[in-house]
Amino acid sequence: MEQWWRERQPMLEARGYMLRSRYQPGWTPSWLSEGNGIYSSGFEDSIMKTFAVDNIDATRISDGAPVYIKALPPFSDGRDNLKELDIALFFSSEPRRSDSRNHCVPIIDWWQIPEERTSFIVMPLLRACDSQEFLTVGEVVDFLGQIFEGVAFMHEHRIAHRDCWAGNIMMDPRNMYPNSFHPIEMDMNKDFHGRAPHKSRTDCPPRYYLIDFGLSNRFDPVNGPWPPLSLKSRGGDKTAPELNHSRDTPYNPFPTDVYYIGNLIRTKFIQPYRSFDLMDALMSKMTTEDPLRRPIIHDAFSEFKMLSNSLSNMRLRARLVRRDEFLVAGIWRTGRHFFRRDVSNPGKFLFATLRERRGREYYEPSERASFGPDIAIMRFKSLWSAEIRRCSHCDRITEQFLDVPGLRGGLMQQNGVVFRPRSWKALHQEIRFAVSRYEQVVQHFLVQWEAVFRAKRPPTVSAIRLLYRCGTCFLGRKAVP
Repeated sequence: MEQWWRERQPMLEARGYMLRSRYQPGWTPSWLSEGNGIYSSGFEDSIMKTFAVDNIDATRISDGAPVYIKALPPFSDGRDNLKELDIALFFSSEPRRSDSRNHCVPIIDWWQIPEERTSFIVMPLLRACDSQEFLTVGEVVDFLGQIFEGVAFMHEHRIAHRDCWAGNIMMDPRNMYPNSFHPIEMDMNKDFHGRAPHKSRTDCPPRYYLIDFGLSNRFDPVNGPWPPLSLKSRGGDKTAPELNHSRDTPYNPFPTDVYYIGNLIRTKFIQPYRSFDLMDALMSKMTTEDPLRRPIIHDAFSEFKMLSNSLSNMRLRARLVRRDEFLVAGIWRTGRHFFRRDVSNPGKFLFATLRERRGREYYEPSERASFGPDIAIMRFKSLWSAEIRRCSHCDRITEQFLDVPGLRGGLMQQNGVVFRPRSWKALHQEIRFAVSRYEQVVQHFLVQWEAVFRAKRPPTVSAIRLLYRCGTCFLGRKAVP
């Protein structure tokens, strides 16, 4: 298959796309000229593509953007492979392309070679949805919400995916990998020298896409039969009950899509992790053996949104805990999760938890521009009370943070009485306004926070206990004695 793509490199170059050096005509292995001629390890052009040989990575010549090119040759029985192309172009055309609910992979370019009866489609370079580990409950909720939304959008247009398992769900990694990555060895840099730096899904939430419409069916919403019927064909998920008996009997593919999403929730999240038991009832409805008893995708999506909205911000920020995790490993991973989430970027600790889903009623820029130091002090004064006791360590950090000329006297004390926050959501807003106006507050806070919490060694039990005490009282909960 490498030879097949190498022969088409001139055609691709004429269309504005360049394959890697390994697929260039006249390619000579670099380890023969630059290495010892024996070992190919460490050379970028030694990386072979060993999966999905009908598509290949490339670079768009005009701007250097990484892309994927997929060939759609005729089927083995001689039929032209046009169904996948038609559905992909349908969702990549307006007004569907600009609809935010559309999670079908966008088609950048396409063309046909009539003499070969082969079509080529160009897509952005994507990664598997689980190619980077999910870290928090909120990351999984965002992922599932987008997939529910994407499948519901397809069903609205009377199109059944019929193969929406985990292998056909990808994510757009451009924000998470600002310097991109190698298209085959995806943990490596593009030049294959060093690891590819990346950010977490929480820092840069990705957009997820459904791909591979080779089994998809499109039904006429006006004149087509209803309920729709398709010939049975199994994709990546072969566990759907209706596909494992009476193979020659047509079936309705829309409830099967619901089963695939429910089975994805069960196998990828409910079974491995302890954090998603609340979705067990929804998953059971979606994967019931009788397709007629399953909810339609829109009802399942509505129930999922109700469940996700019931999760607190702290629950969304919580790390994923495996069911087979040992206690000692759990303590270590909890501490590491805290340091990865907050200490790696200390400024986010102040805002991230309350910013996850609720508490977004921020002031408009026009109001923030008129926010002066006198108003800041007055508003801060009104937010402090003695209702919430906090641990002494947090008191010390707070005093250091607020020990800035012009702010400490108005914020911490009034007539010799130390005031404390009574509304963390409101305090969160006020601090945002203050730090947006006064960079010295931000810098002072970061210096103090890093000095206390940036560890150079694995956290000890006492350190974890200290972090828990500070974290719980910071969020307004009762401090650990």
